Amino acid sequence: MTESLSDSFTYRGRHILAEWNSADDLLLPIKSSARIKYTCVAVSRRFIAFGASTGGLYLFRRDSHKYLQVLANKGGSLTHITFASNDNLLALTSSRGITVVWELNVEKRSKPEILTQSAEHKNSTITALCWDNNCNKVFIGDETGKVTSLNVPSSKAAGFFKIPTELILNGDSRIVQLDYSDELLLVSTLTRCYLCSTAREKFWQIGKKLRDGEYGACFIHNGKDQPSTVYCARPGSRLWQADIYGEVVSTHQFKQMLAIPSIPICGNGHSPEFLYSETFPTQSVSFPRLLPIKEQYLLSWTMKAVYILDPLNERVILWTSDLQDVQQVAIYKADLYCFLADSSVKILALSSVEKCIAKLTTHELWLQSAQLCCYFKDVAIPARARKYLPVTMVTDIQEHLQDQEEYVDKLTELLNDLEISNADDASSSTSSRRSSISSFEGIIRMQSGIYQVSANTQSVESDDDDLVTETESSEINDGNPQVPERRVGTSLVSQDVEADLYYDDVELVAHGAEEKRR
Repeated sequence: MTESLSDSFTYRGRHILAEWNSADDLLLPIKSSARIKYTCVAVSRRFIAFGASTGGLYLFRRDSHKYLQVLANKGGSLTHITFASNDNLLALTSSRGITVVWELNVEKRSKPEILTQSAEHKNSTITALCWDNNCNKVFIGDETGKVTSLNVPSSKAAGFFKIPTELILNGDSRIVQLDYSDELLLVSTLTRCYLCSTAREKFWQIGKKLRDGEYGACFIHNGKDQPSTVYCARPGSRLWQADIYGEVVSTHQFKQMLAIPSIPICGNGHSPEFLYSETFPTQSVSFPRLLPIKEQYLLSWTMKAVYILDPLNERVILWTSDLQDVQQVAIYKADLYCFLADSSVKILALSSVEKCIAKLTTHELWLQSAQLCCYFKDVAIPARARKYLPVTMVTDIQEHLQDQEEYVDKLTELLNDLEISNADDASSSTSSRRSSISSFEGIIRMQSGIYQVSANTQSVESDDDDLVTETESSEINDGNPQVPERRVGTSLVSQDVEADLYYDDVELVAHGAEEKRR
């Protein structure tokens, strides 16, 4: 059952993927040529890079999509690109097995140059690529199971005194994914995962049970001075959580948790159709790649769907079948740069539902705003949602949809619930702090109908406002609300300060109609 507003159905998630920005500008350099196709993508704090079928590397500003330059490479079509953490070095691989490291020099306004290259995997298909933390080494894995490290000099002259390439591992099968953290290289093959100490030149296997197929693995960083956590995909929608010594700490099972509806993508150019049903089938997914997103979640994808998981709280953030045929995904904070099989690019943002509703109103996408208000009703009602979703905004959405009787009625019900919620909150003897949250003096509705949410002094990253208590995640997945605290990394955050963590402090402008005098 699709778009039919059900009285009984309530979706308990709180996140959405939305597309706000077109990727058309990123295609302009190759638009006039039918011969040139993009083949891979990478993203960093300042740049977006695309590899091409001709061997060229096309570089853009990430924030403005301004085209900067193309770097010519020999050795065939490019297959992988990855930026170093300093945002000035970039490693790429070609279809002929050649690895090249470029120094971009964009900020120096000087010519880019090749620092080093390796033919150690020549005539093999390179399948994985990653940097170390200090921008000194690039790790390369191929279809034969061979993993090498390419030493990157600080300059061309310094490169003459270094051994260019070192053998790290000869695995028993194709390398699926590589990741690096704290002098440890994580290697995922078709059969098992290894941790390799690059400093001590030792490696050990994670767990004992083998597998057969493409299963991803990655680190999630737990903050400064805390060891990273290892996650390895297993058959049947499972994840192993392991420590840096290769010991499996726990197994997370998502098969039953994935028996939830696919959440459509919202935003410009989309006409989302939400599923209203009480039952959905379980899913057995291999998670062929794992990437950290927003420092606490994991993203994976297949040819048919994209999945975002919260392994710490054992819940599914969302999954969507709206995005299919994904070949590669590059992530910067909460933004996904998805490269598809037809060489097209999609740029998506993961955000909380209430922030998405507010932004939809700025784009005057009133129907989508109403759809989210109704589908995520349990998200819209709590007092903390008023920061991005004030009552007047819901009223404005309703006024723009007077010709859609079904949504008018549902939004009227929501407004009644909001009124009851605010009344209950104000009358509570212990709600002085909540009342200040629900009123949100930072929200100003101007005479023009614009909502302005001003920042306060305790600002955090604008992409990190979606923390959810473990109590709420338990209610979402197993109906057990008896968890008083939420674990973040290795510290405990009480529910008393959860509201401060839940929202970032940004300025947000949302258009609305003129408020009627009551």
